[in-house]
Amino acid sequence: MKVKTPDGERLATHTGDGPVDAVYKAIQEAIGLRPELELYRVEAITGSTEALGQVTVRLRLGELQAVGVGVSPDIIEASALAFLDAAGKLASGRATRHPPSIEEVHRGV
Repeated sequence: MKVKTPDGERLATHTGDGPVDAVYKAIQEAIGLRPELELYRVEAITGSTEALGQVTVRLRLGELQAVGVGVSPDIIEASALAFLDAAGKLASGRATRHPPSIEEVHRGV
């Protein structure tokens, strides 16, 4: 997996208990953060065989938490985008002690 960071592009590969776990471990290695995955949620947001999947994650790093969302027809890609969204919030200081609930994120609150 190739990840763009403020320090440039980083390439990381990893194995895991499945493709999503492997992607998350590779991202953690690339960005140098090891947040804890507290929630992982997948939903279809369109119908048909070309359906878009939306993945929502909540990550914790110490006392801080961040919610991230990713959308793609490829659930592995959507999972990576969601993890990167939340990890970016943790790394940039946009995380909070009490992030919005998953329902609030989906409603756009």
